[in-house]
Formats: sequence, C-alpha cells, structure tokens
Amino acid sequence: MQTAELRASTDLFDLPNGKPVMFAAGLSHYREKFQSKPSQFAQANLDDPVAGTPAAGGPGTGDQRFGDAAASIPYGADRNVTGVFTEINVQPLEWLELSGAGRYDDYSDVGSTTNYKVSFRVTPAQQFLIRGSYGTGFHAPTVPQLNASLQNYGVTANPYDCTPDLAAIASSLGAICRPPQTQYDVFAGGNPDLTPEESEQAMLGMVFEFSREASVGLDYWWVGIKDAFGQIEETEAFANPATYPDAWTTFTDIGTGTTYIAYNQTNINTGKEYYSGIDLNADASWQLPFGKLRTQLVATYMITDKEQLTKDGPYYRNIANYSTPLDEVTFRWVGRLLTTLDHGPFSHTITMNYKSSYLDVETTVDGIDANGDFNGEVADVRLEVDDYFTLDWQSSWQITDWVRLTVGALNLFNEDPPLSLTASNFQIGYDARYYDPRGRVLFGQVSFKF
Repeated sequence: MQTAELRASTDLFDLPNGKPVMFAAGLSHYREKFQSKPSQFAQANLDDPVAGTPAAGGPGTGDQRFGDAAASIPYGADRNVTGVFTEINVQPLEWLELSGAGRYDDYSDVGSTTNYKVSFRVTPAQQFLIRGSYGTGFHAPTVPQLNASLQNYGVTANPYDCTPDLAAIASSLGAICRPPQTQYDVFAGGNPDLTPEESEQAMLGMVFEFSREASVGLDYWWVGIKDAFGQIEETEAFANPATYPDAWTTFTDIGTGTTYIAYNQTNINTGKEYYSGIDLNADASWQLPFGKLRTQLVATYMITDKEQLTKDGPYYRNIANYSTPLDEVTFRWVGRLLTTLDHGPFSHTITMNYKSSYLDVETTVDGIDANGDFNGEVADVRLEVDDYFTLDWQSSWQITDWVRLTVGALNLFNEDPPLSLTASNFQIGYDARYYDPRGRVLFGQVSFKF
C-alpha cells in the first residue's frame, strides 16, 4: 500500500466573544495492490511436486497435501482512493460549541461518496454537559471481498439432510446431495457485485459532575446501515435453500469424481441493519489516609438489534433471544465495574465483568429413562442461559523508576461458562464466541523502562 496525505489547519477569525473560528482541511490518496500467488503445488497443478511434473489432467487436478482438497487459486487486484476533507469548529456562546465536518472520497472500483458529521456541546451549568451528533458513513468492501477467487474453506459446522428444495438446486447445478446427516463443503470468495455499506449515526447524551471526584454520563446512540455486508448463516441457508439461490456452488471429490452441491458463504449485501442502545459511564474517587481509591462503571444497555438477511426481506431480532436465522445473540446488558486502590508504589485493581442472561437456541433433544438409556422420545427445548459474572485481579509494584512488577488473574474464582446447547462452534456445552473456556488464568509481567 502507498499513501500520501496533506493536512492544514488555522484560525480563520475571532467571533465577537473572542472565540476563534477553527478550520482544517486536507487531501489524501492511497493505492492498494493485492496479489495472492500460491505455489504450483498449492494450486494442485503438479502430479509430482518434487520433480515439478505438470498435472496431466490440467490445472487443479494434480497432487495435493493429504486431507487438503482446497486448491488455492491465484488472483490480483488494486484500488486507488482519493479523498478531500474539511472541518470547522465554532463557539458562538460561552455555553455552546458547534462543529461540522465533511469528506468526499473517490474509489476507483466502487464509485464516489460524500459524507458529513455535525455535533454540538451545551454546558448550561459548569457541572452539566449535553452533547449530540449526527452523521453519515461509507464502508467500501475490501479488495479481497470483491476479487478473491472462490475457494474451499472446510465443511459446515453441522450435518444436514437433503431436502427436496436442496436436491432441486443441486440438480440445476449438475450435482447431487450428500448422504443423510452429512456435513457439506463450504466455499467463499470475492463478490464483484458487492456494493459499499452506507450508514447514518446519531447520538444524544449528558454528563453530570456531582463534584471534581464524581461524575455520571449517559449516551443514547443509534446506527442504521444500508446494504450491510454479511453471509447467510448455514442453518438458515440449509433450512430455506430456495430463499437463497446464490448461496450454492459445487464441489467435485478428487477421489471419486462425484460432484456434490456445496455451501457458498461469499459475502453479499444482506439488506438493512439497525442498532441502538444506552452507554453508561460513572466514576468516582476518594482520597483515603492510606491511598487513593477509584471506581468506574462502564455498561451498555441494548435497545434495538434488527437485521435483514436479504434485501427487502424480514427483520430478525436477537436481543436476549438467540436468533437461529442470524445464528447469534445480542446481550441486553454488558458491563464491568473497576475498582483501583493506589498507595505508594503499589496499585491493586479488581474488575467485575457481567453479561446478562438470554434465551438459548431451540434444540431437539432425545429423552432418557431412569437408567440413563434413550427412550425414543424427542423434544424441542430452549434453555435460559444464565447471567455470567467473573472477577479479575491485578496488582503492580513500581520497584524503581525503571522496573515494574505486575501479577494478576483473569476469572479469579474459576467460573465455568453457562450451559448452552448451541453447536455453532463444532462443540456443545457453552458458546465459545461469548465466553472464555480457559477458566482461571494467572499471569505475571516485569516491565523495564529506559
């Protein structure tokens, strides 16, 4: 990547109240070049990798590493981006500050865009601040997201049966289904039709200082995204294959020559997404006879999380309620409380981490009798995944001006992750995306400053 940027800033003039009008502007340009150059062996182009003998059957038909049926396909692409940006800040009144910013970007491969942000800060009293902002955004897909070659990335997390809809799609692709309850091959690559994400963001909040040692802040935020990037979750794709006709490709077994239908997890524009919540930040400090005690609470309360999987399709919601189509959950509450005691050369911090409970994924389970044997009964269940608290500890000793010793523990009381029946991570018992299975982790560090 090659980049160049020019920035300039100045005070344009003073307002009648003596406050300057501050102005900044700039230009930027960068060139991004991406190339993937796997070896001839990695491309499966050789019958004899040692001798370098070309594959008699042509590219992609040669020898491959044991257990690796994913030939790497070379590709290359580049991008040029030129941008112009400006920002202005004024304080027309002692209690009011206004700012605005704008930016124009021109991408050689996905077009141009103009975005802006406006914000304000109001201080009706010395201890009270009201703030807010509104802006637009633009997120271009990466060069690989647009241009990468379609390539095999293993198999699905779960086994699936061949439904009539899946069999019909397989036939249309000149392929067949896998046997019942079998994992399917997964492919992914670039999507040249992927369009940039466009977004709007807004925030309104306040900060109140009870004293110089204590304050609390609340911020409501909202984000809306159009043409969001995403992938169709495999459980949703296999449950409704006809709804997602572009989510399928083929895989040819090099051992048997049989062509099977495969799952294509390439990024697409899934539609719109909306998120909103409230961020809470409270802190206080006390000067004690033996040191200084500080505490801070940082938490987020989620109000909205709704997402589409297809343009103009239905919205799926997942706050405190595991969504099978989205294959994920959003916690209603996430937060941490930090308390630090500083005394002399020592500092001790205790951190309490919290994630709220949620309704788990619906799972079909087998019944057992009093002897622990399967009794032939089945039931669909949804567990209530418990709240999760962990406690971290860290202590440090400033031995000298240039030597510092730090020790501590993550998950001090060795709390197990709460029970979940999701199988999205090739395992069951807890959701490894949201919880750390390592239990208590002890650590130590010696720092030297010269």
